[in-house]
Amino acid sequence: KVLENYIFCFVDQSFLKKDYKFFPSAGSAAQFPVLNNWGLESEKQYFRYQKAKSKPGKSITLNLSNQFQTQFGDSALYQFDYNLSLQSDDQTISSDYKGTAQFKIFLDQRKQWVIVEWSDLRIGNLKSWSELKGRSY
Repeated sequence: KVLENYIFCFVDQSFLKKDYKFFPSAGSAAQFPVLNNWGLESEKQYFRYQKAKSKPGKSITLNLSNQFQTQFGDSALYQFDYNLSLQSDDQTISSDYKGTAQFKIFLDQRKQWVIVEWSDLRIGNLKSWSELKGRSY
């Protein structure tokens, strides 16, 4: 629940001249139009909201499975299924979120791997991470 650690995972244009892009799960952008222009400031606001609304003493649990990766020299693609569970003071977001995440990461000038693109893929009719972001903005 440390904002700086979360944001450190994403591209910083001081060290890599690429824009961060988020591609929400199918249908989420129509439900939450803010997802259409999602950037690093949106990630910060989403994370701050989650931290503020988390029930005291309760964890946010992220389980990853079925990892797949492909490396391309200075970039790589990571894909995994996720199950994100949280309990919040905001009952509209307390729930489980499941889907598949694809991260396109690049090696920056500091030799750090950073997320440049994040694609969220819905699994069936389950709530996806995109919905959590849209509700938490």
